[in-house]
Amino acid sequence: MESWRERYLGIEAIPDALTEAEIEFFFRLDAAGRRLVASRRRPMTRLGLVLHIGFLRMSGRHLPALERVPSSVLAYAAAQVGGTAPQLATLRAIYRRRPTLFAHQRLAESATGFRAAGEAQLRMLTAYLRRQAETEFVREQLVLAARRWLYDRSFLIPGDRSLEQIAARAQDHVLGELKTAVEACAGKDTAAGWAARLSGNGPNAGEALLDWLRVPAKGFGTRALRDMQNRIAELRNLGAERIVLPAVPIERMRQHAVRIARRKAATLPRLGEPRRTVEIGCWLRLQLLEATDAVLMQTSRRIGQLWSQARRAVEDRALEQLRQYRTGVGEIIGALDDPALSDREFRQKVSVAVQPLRAAPASQGKVQAIRTQMAATTGPLRLLLKQVSMLDLQIPADHPLKLALTTLEEAYDEREPGLMSWEAVPFPQAQTGVLQAARTPAERLAAYEVATAMLLKRSLRNGSISAPHSVHHRSVAAS
Repeated sequence: MESWRERYLGIEAIPDALTEAEIEFFFRLDAAGRRLVASRRRPMTRLGLVLHIGFLRMSGRHLPALERVPSSVLAYAAAQVGGTAPQLATLRAIYRRRPTLFAHQRLAESATGFRAAGEAQLRMLTAYLRRQAETEFVREQLVLAARRWLYDRSFLIPGDRSLEQIAARAQDHVLGELKTAVEACAGKDTAAGWAARLSGNGPNAGEALLDWLRVPAKGFGTRALRDMQNRIAELRNLGAERIVLPAVPIERMRQHAVRIARRKAATLPRLGEPRRTVEIGCWLRLQLLEATDAVLMQTSRRIGQLWSQARRAVEDRALEQLRQYRTGVGEIIGALDDPALSDREFRQKVSVAVQPLRAAPASQGKVQAIRTQMAATTGPLRLLLKQVSMLDLQIPADHPLKLALTTLEEAYDEREPGLMSWEAVPFPQAQTGVLQAARTPAERLAAYEVATAMLLKRSLRNGSISAPHSVHHRSVAAS
């Protein structure tokens, strides 16, 4: 069926806005239809039969006798039977006897091939709508799909109330199956207690647990990361990590969860089943996925922020060294241009001018200088890496980040954290310059932390590591 015809399915009256092309498409008779219409004795009954045939072809329903017929349609139908259009408000003037109206409706069915759907066909329609309800959540769209299914198979379209009841039963069936799947994953007792727990008090006084869990990530500092990790821990306590539904795509999960995202916590217990369990379960699962993504994004951005701060410090130091160099060179040039200076005085002035340049550290490449600066201020980075150890990451056994994080966890357990020179270094040779320059275990640990942080950021970006409860950082196999 062409998409432009769908808006006419199931209508109960002929629209006034039909174009000439649409009137001709629906109300033009073929040879069999003309013979059928010609068999009627009176011109008015022939006109009425043309209108019934055209309306049934357009909407899939019979034309009621009390509905008004647009004059443009009357004129075209009259031309089909070789007459002139009468002045009619409705078809009541044609069908003074109801048996004549019913007879014309049956004749229109035989002319168009339409027939009433029986019990078997309605069961087939219900099965079809159940499949549609797995991806379509708006009942009006299911009703439209039912009309289209009936029309394509030449079945008369019943009233809207009947179709809405069938669509509602299809939705309830799908929700019932999904509720069973959610309870099988999270546990029936756990699922039964969700509404009470979410509407109860959260960690903050006067704030429901649902409202606390809905708070989005704010910033990417240590406190913001800790808050999001606390929310992830609470979601896991509610069973969100056990709600794994491979047959439910993320788009469908969002559709079920959207009502919980907007609902007041106190109204959760008033939701009816199976909708309550399905919507809360999908919301918890989606919230865990999004919270995990938020924590990984915060971690990556925090590493980038620390790198930027170190880069600015390196650039500021380089500008200061350039200023000192220019000042020193200017003083030397001034001494050269002063003919009154003795050799001893000249050497003294030059020695004073180059003294700041002699104290400057040895030059490094910019990247290595930034890594050295980050290692010199490793406090914030160490707090971040300790929080990373609490994340649920899937790291391949042969990935260098696996060994790096394990080494850091062991070092943090020591009373005085540090790394000895014989510790394994899983990083590429180009990234070990700061490590090789370290002289003490503490300096070596700081350089190791910088290399680990940059490896973590790069691994999150290129997808070589993943998180099981995530949307954007899932493994390829999980996707």
